[in-house]
Amino acid sequence: MNVPRSSTLRLEEMTLREKLREAERLSRDFEEHLKQGFSPKVHELRKLCKPQESDLGGIPDISIRHQIQQVLASERYSGELYATLEHGLVLIAEDLHTLLESDQSA
Repeated sequence: MNVPRSSTLRLEEMTLREKLREAERLSRDFEEHLKQGFSPKVHELRKLCKPQESDLGGIPDISIRHQIQQVLASERYSGELYATLEHGLVLIAEDLHTLLESDQSA
């Protein structure tokens, strides 16, 4: 299998171009996760917690606990994705700063 270079290298080892591409990919992944993963889980939890007239017996605690676990797992993944993206953006800023400094001193 031909693995893209960016997935086999750590962010620190990538060229500026690779860092930019990886940041763009991570940004798209983060947005997609929030729209298709995290938000629907939170909306489902809110729906479960709202009392409905048809819920005479109430909602079982296990259903709410399960949905909370799903939301928390999704939130952890969001945090990991965001931290990786933020780290990549910091590295990009450092690379750009280094390039600008070297241009000014030349």
